[in-house]
Amino acid sequence: MTRMPLRLAAAALLTMAPGIAMASCGSGSDAFLLDWNSVTGNGSGFRQLAAAAEPVSATRSADDVAFTFSGNTSRFLSGYPVVNATFRGSNGSRSYSLAYAVDYSNNSQVVSLDLDFQNEVSDLAFQVLDVDSLPTQDGEGGFRDGVHITGYTAQGASVLPDLRIAENSYIYQGNPLDENQVVGYAGNASNGNDRGTLFVSFGAPVEKVVIHYTNGVYDPRGGYAPSSSPAPQGIALHDLSYCLPKLAEIATTKEQSIHAETPAGCDLIPGEPDPEAQHAIPGACIEYRITATNTGGSLAEDLNIVDELNPNLLFVAAQQSGFGASGPGFGLTAPTPFQDCAGGGCTISIDAARLAPGEAGEILIRALLK
Repeated sequence: MTRMPLRLAAAALLTMAPGIAMASCGSGSDAFLLDWNSVTGNGSGFRQLAAAAEPVSATRSADDVAFTFSGNTSRFLSGYPVVNATFRGSNGSRSYSLAYAVDYSNNSQVVSLDLDFQNEVSDLAFQVLDVDSLPTQDGEGGFRDGVHITGYTAQGASVLPDLRIAENSYIYQGNPLDENQVVGYAGNASNGNDRGTLFVSFGAPVEKVVIHYTNGVYDPRGGYAPSSSPAPQGIALHDLSYCLPKLAEIATTKEQSIHAETPAGCDLIPGEPDPEAQHAIPGACIEYRITATNTGGSLAEDLNIVDELNPNLLFVAAQQSGFGASGPGFGLTAPTPFQDCAGGGCTISIDAARLAPGEAGEILIRALLK
């Protein structure tokens, strides 16, 4: 099996390319578009492409998408796969796509394209262009594009896409084909319309998509192929639109107050503050509240929050609440009670903590003013 990997970066989008229905992402997600025009503007060969597109506006950086061809890749026509504007359906004349053309020698051959995302994406949508057919001529040649698409979750469970075709399409879907399968039908598609365009969308999150391309039906039994020796045929993968959860964003605050003007009860956490305490005098109990809130859209893990007390204090006590454990090292580290903080000896930290989106954790610290 020949494998040809490529890694591309999807850019977060501010504007939409013509003909692209961008994913409608919720407030907790960013919309992304892998726009082939941003990958190459000169029709560079697929094998020479490097990761390119950079984020325009997002709370997270772009995730790479790995594209890997496998199967009967020795049957690729010379110069393919390639990124160019040869196949574009009703998209603009300068709209690029990943095109691949093959000359199968029989109807059991298949080229598969794997799309591997670094993370599960939601609302994935794209187009497969130029799905059509050509009848035999004098008993020779002819082809019938066959496309079979399956998505997979991060756990490996299969997810079937929603496949849609335009009116007057040259694509057939329905019985007896699988619901995630189509074949070219009744014509040779051309640019400027969507007769050969297959609209693909996923209603559930996926981490991987596999597209099988055949002459006829992707099935060991074969079928729907007009010729046992197919003519050259080709399709293209247009831009990918999808959503990713916003990255975790941690906002922290630190508040200071006088818990009491005497040391009595300073080690009782939380305890009741002295409502009449006003003056930070020697022996006063000072309280610090450090709050960390996950304002992003993803789980924050392996958090580490560190605070260093003023040298003019004696550490008394500390406790944490609201944080979850994200590893075996989770916990609050603090000095021994009544340790002198002179010389930087009073560090309080929480390690290996986690916060889900919208959750907050708190570290409460008590110390005596020397």
